Amino acid sequence: MTNNYEDALIHGYRFDRKGKTEQIGLDSAGPESAADSFIWLHFDLNASGTTDWLKQYSQLEPLMVEAMIAEDTRPRCLPADAGILLILRGVNLNPGQDADDMISIRLWIEHNRVISVRRRKLSSIQGLREQIQRQQPPKSSTELIVDLCDHMIWDIGATVEHYEEQLAELEDYVLNTAHGNVRHELQTIRRQLITLQRYLAPQREALNHLLTEKIDWIEKNQKKRLREISDRLVRYLEDLSAMKERSAVVQQELSNQLAEKANARVYLLSIITAIFLPISFITGLLGINVAGLPGLDNPQAFKSVVIVLIAIVIVQVCIMRWKKWL
Repeated sequence: MTNNYEDALIHGYRFDRKGKTEQIGLDSAGPESAADSFIWLHFDLNASGTTDWLKQYSQLEPLMVEAMIAEDTRPRCLPADAGILLILRGVNLNPGQDADDMISIRLWIEHNRVISVRRRKLSSIQGLREQIQRQQPPKSSTELIVDLCDHMIWDIGATVEHYEEQLAELEDYVLNTAHGNVRHELQTIRRQLITLQRYLAPQREALNHLLTEKIDWIEKNQKKRLREISDRLVRYLEDLSAMKERSAVVQQELSNQLAEKANARVYLLSIITAIFLPISFITGLLGINVAGLPGLDNPQAFKSVVIVLIAIVIVQVCIMRWKKWL
């Protein structure tokens, strides 16, 4: 019966309490098969069989199934009688994609079973699988979730550090040159910082909610690790807020520099206009085609006019320097 849904399953594991691990399929993934162990089933939500399996064979409440397969989700923690629904988001480290285009991971957690679904690949899941393959498996369902959160927070930390380096480079660039495509890069970083903060803030609340739940199968040491992860997440949120403020300052500095350059160009044009305005007036006056203009028959008249114009320019420049306009 479950063979029709094998394509929907990315991987399945059974862990015993002594650290033994084996890969399983859906045919041996019922809750009753994990009496002295726990299982982890990870599904691809893009596969058509995932939704059908969750509705027909997962034994989850319809409300929980709808939350697991929802098109758009926000991080949250929703306790139920049989377990806990935990929805988190991880940074997108897939090639060619933006880190702030965060990937949702939906988790159903019971004492002896974890079901997770995702639409896109999440590097934190891959990191957890590599940990399992190194013979470092979790010993309980809550330890698996804590390990996953730990991988996610490391990826978030690396992303925040990357943005920190980018922002520092832009700060140095603006202070020294303020040329090129800096404005676009600043806007991109600010957008990414805002997006990360928008999803990480409710994620902190979801983890804190999980910490406060009185569930006897969540061990004390795992709660300590969750608290540490939550504290690290708070620190990264504070770093994001600080970087947003720094990026705003850098953007303001860039705007000021661009405004100063524009003002300098306008000022230069104004000086040139002020110098040539009287010259243009005189040459225009001498160029009118009416009788009686002086010097029409004098061969030295042109030289005299040029000398007068040069003298006017020199006098204007001297006055402007005296006024400290130049």
